[in-house]
Amino acid sequence: MRISYLCLQETKEGQASYSHVREIISGLEALGWDVTLFEPKYKSVNRSPLARMISFTFTQLRLIKYGLPDVLYVRSHFAALIATVWAKIFQIPIVCEINGKFVDAYIAWPKLTRFSNIIDYFWATQYKWSALLITVTPDLAKWVANIAPSASLVVVPNGANTSIFRSTRINNLFSEDDRYVVFFGALAKWQGVDTILEATLSHIWPENIKVIIAGDGEYRGQVELVANVSSRVDYIGVVDQQTLAHLISNSLASLSPQKNIHGRADTGLFPLKLFESLACGRPVIVTRHKGMADLVDQNECGIVIPENDPDSLAEAVNFLSKNIEEANLMGKRGQKIVVMEHSWMNRALDTHFAILKILSQKAD
Repeated sequence: MRISYLCLQETKEGQASYSHVREIISGLEALGWDVTLFEPKYKSVNRSPLARMISFTFTQLRLIKYGLPDVLYVRSHFAALIATVWAKIFQIPIVCEINGKFVDAYIAWPKLTRFSNIIDYFWATQYKWSALLITVTPDLAKWVANIAPSASLVVVPNGANTSIFRSTRINNLFSEDDRYVVFFGALAKWQGVDTILEATLSHIWPENIKVIIAGDGEYRGQVELVANVSSRVDYIGVVDQQTLAHLISNSLASLSPQKNIHGRADTGLFPLKLFESLACGRPVIVTRHKGMADLVDQNECGIVIPENDPDSLAEAVNFLSKNIEEANLMGKRGQKIVVMEHSWMNRALDTHFAILKILSQKAD
């Protein structure tokens, strides 16, 4: 069975979107699907709006030229209308993976806001034409159901590659004076990077703990500036997954103090870093947003703090630094639940069975 997988979002190694796309495809291929990925190919560093739209168009034309698949799988994007119209005409079942509300695009690209009415219409049309909608949180599924009530819905959150993200902890690490917590991922506004930097300035922050930051994005300049003058902050840029897994495994804890900018967290958050950090056997410190806070609370695998509260973050780091055994127990509980329930293969299986269901319904 053939799947044409359309991803118009530019993904780079080290980003959550890159891992999500590749891991789902890898899992589906392991389950017997023939998956072909179609994504933009830029000929230069030019990322102007016109260059992007041209690339979006040619990517979809390449997909159409490739032939008729059994399923069109679309990672939700407002510009994917060409492919979805084509699939609609040829009665190809459309599976649309939705990772956030429309507002996420306007946070990342504020200039798009002036075209929000037409963009929202394009998105809503794709959802209504889809046979299956896959969302990453239950509350996002509720939001989507109001837009496309006739489509089948399934919740498939992020996961972790447990063959890469696993404990490689050095046993004597916590007898050393130089210890650290870690943040990794996109250095974006909603990730709470500024909260982390402010927390390191708090009088509550433990003296012998630093934060290591890995990733890239709009806050990179600010992170580099602080790292140049503060002994509590190290910036190491983008690292490969094996290096990242080792970095997490030997940390005191992993940080994800996300922010609810323009209501983006109202439908819940299950960031990739949550599952990858827990898979490495380390506790997490997260903000109280539905999804990730629920998982941490229910499994006692970390500490939940208020949003945008540097002192609470510093206090959580301080607590873990003084209660190493408890931190290790939190990490073990988190690792167990991820291995059992939240691996990418589990996510691929969920996707596999959901697609088979819509195909059987079409056959009937």
